[in-house]
Amino acid sequence: GSALLGLIVAWLFLRSMRMVTIVMITAVVAWSASLSLVYLSGTNMDAVLLLMPALVFVLTVCGGMHFTNYHADAVAELGENQAAVAMALRRGWLPCVLSELTTAFGLGSLLMSELVPVRKFGFFAAVSMAFIMFSLLVVWPALMSVWPARGTSAIVTTRKERSSHWWRPLYLVATRFPNAWLVVFVALLPVCGFGISQLRTSAQLEDLLSPNSSAVQSYKWLQEHVGSLTPVEIELRFERNAIEDATVLLQQAEVVERLRRELLESPKVDGVISATTFAPTLPTTHSARDLLMRRVIATRLEKHRDRLEEIQFLHSDDHFQTWRISTRVNSLDLDYGKFLSELDRQVNSLIEEVNQDGMKVTVNVCGGVPLIYIAQEQLLKDLIKSFTTAFFLVGLTMVVLNRSVLGGLLSVIPNVFPVIVAFGVMGLTDWPIDIGTVMTASVAMGICDDDTWHFLVWFRRGFLRFGSNRKAVRFAYRHCATAMLETSIICGVGLLVFVISPFTPIARFGLVMALLLALGLLGDLVF
Repeated sequence: GSALLGLIVAWLFLRSMRMVTIVMITAVVAWSASLSLVYLSGTNMDAVLLLMPALVFVLTVCGGMHFTNYHADAVAELGENQAAVAMALRRGWLPCVLSELTTAFGLGSLLMSELVPVRKFGFFAAVSMAFIMFSLLVVWPALMSVWPARGTSAIVTTRKERSSHWWRPLYLVATRFPNAWLVVFVALLPVCGFGISQLRTSAQLEDLLSPNSSAVQSYKWLQEHVGSLTPVEIELRFERNAIEDATVLLQQAEVVERLRRELLESPKVDGVISATTFAPTLPTTHSARDLLMRRVIATRLEKHRDRLEEIQFLHSDDHFQTWRISTRVNSLDLDYGKFLSELDRQVNSLIEEVNQDGMKVTVNVCGGVPLIYIAQEQLLKDLIKSFTTAFFLVGLTMVVLNRSVLGGLLSVIPNVFPVIVAFGVMGLTDWPIDIGTVMTASVAMGICDDDTWHFLVWFRRGFLRFGSNRKAVRFAYRHCATAMLETSIICGVGLLVFVISPFTPIARFGLVMALLLALGLLGDLVF
């Protein structure tokens, strides 16, 4: 769907089935190579990795649009296909290589993630940038050479029709009021910075699927009318002594039972089960009757130890004896961090008291709630880590290739601007970050520099020709602004297809990426 929609939009711009077919075949080669790499590596596709082939296809279409734009300009100047193909390659190979290189760095920063699906996506997408370069620098010119147009007039006419001067008002606004735009940018920084500080993460089921899906509706109904479903498992690990008898087992069971009763008092805990649930009520006093009862219960616990281990509420080895307490909590509107903090304080308070009495016991809290909380915390860490890495790698590449520290850092601004604004708005509107949106920062920073490099290369060429910044900017606008607009629309529309996905992270990935591409175009052509 993404590929088909992208090609339809490309046809609306090119108005030539020959050109559209050549761009399509070029993109299909890169798309097929990326999928083949996944197959040959023996890696299984997952919900996140499914985005990678579509991303490769759309990026190749965008690169093909830039080359087609250069080819149309060359045909208008030279009037001969083979010479025009050669000129298009001379004009386009440098920004193509630079953009794919920096995009690979941006995608490669996702390898810093602790989440396996994000790492897989980053690796295969970064490697696929080489397939895109091969398709654009080898496949596209080969197809243009073996399938030349019948005449140059049609190409020139088509070029004139679609080469409107829509960019002139934008150029005038950007160059006549540069200080005003800089003031807007500086004013946005603290606002968006505050929004970024308010970002929250989510890895709950209701944030992974549509709220109207049957799975989410059933999940909510069961928790509201039947019982809580989200597990929290607590392991109490007692260090074993050289000599043990049934009394030691009973003492451990008393600690487990005490913690079970305390957990039941928590308003968020609906049910608690442990080995002591299946045992007789443990005596709480030290009367003669209770002492006799304790001896009987201790003997029965020792006798049924195998059955307790069989139902997996007790496990024994040479060094430890582990008791399991299984709880169920209601995850609807649950503050995972606050709940786990209260649980740790409650459990550790009891364990400290028990250890003071001479028993050596350690505790481990695991299960669904801690896992979701860790995943949520990791999402934000991965976002910061991957974006910082992408910023450093892309910025370093810009500095080296521009041969100027200041020029390189200024070149990064159009790539950073979309991410700051988009994630600032997400924080201000309380839009949670999930596994899909975590990838967008690094991916967008890599993709946006595609247009940045095309603009910078043409600006440098214009400056060498005219010796004036203003004329160089106009020169860059005239040669690549139309292609930049077309590629942003194609890429954005192609990714918007994912918005209809029932898997929310993929839907949010498509929506945020489209927003970032629109902001990236503004960053390149204005800031």
